[in-house]
Amino acid sequence: MIVVFESVLLLSESMKLTTIEITSLDELDVFAKDNLDLILENKVVLLSGDLGAGKTALVKAFGRAFQVEENVSSPTFSLINEYMGFYQNRSIPIYHVDLYRIESVDELEEIGFEEYLDQDAIIFIEWPEIAQPFIMDNALTIRIEIFDNSKRRLNLSNSSRQ
Repeated sequence: MIVVFESVLLLSESMKLTTIEITSLDELDVFAKDNLDLILENKVVLLSGDLGAGKTALVKAFGRAFQVEENVSSPTFSLINEYMGFYQNRSIPIYHVDLYRIESVDELEEIGFEEYLDQDAIIFIEWPEIAQPFIMDNALTIRIEIFDNSKRRLNLSNSSRQ
């Protein structure tokens, strides 16, 4: 069962600061399907949380919701995985970025990170802290917390400067 914990107006008329609680990772599919427009509106999604919190599971859920045909997997070693999604009869490039192993802004520049941000695409970024100098203020931030052993709390906001 997905529970909306609280909701208050934040920064723009269309975005709310919301905390959502889910009881299992299976509920991420419902969350993703219900929030496709929010992802399209923000384009850049910053994912934070401890190891094993469900960041990649959330990207997989959005991959299914955007009808990605390939297997969505963690880009821990490749750094960036590219997919093609579909929504309302149009193709949407989707990039899944994992910055866990990146140690400096120079490394980001070497892999052309900023070029991905300039594209008309959806970009999910795990471990985004090192990329803050490149991130615009209208990115969607989703912080995933584990509580009660297996439940998740998703804190959504549209400020990348947290």
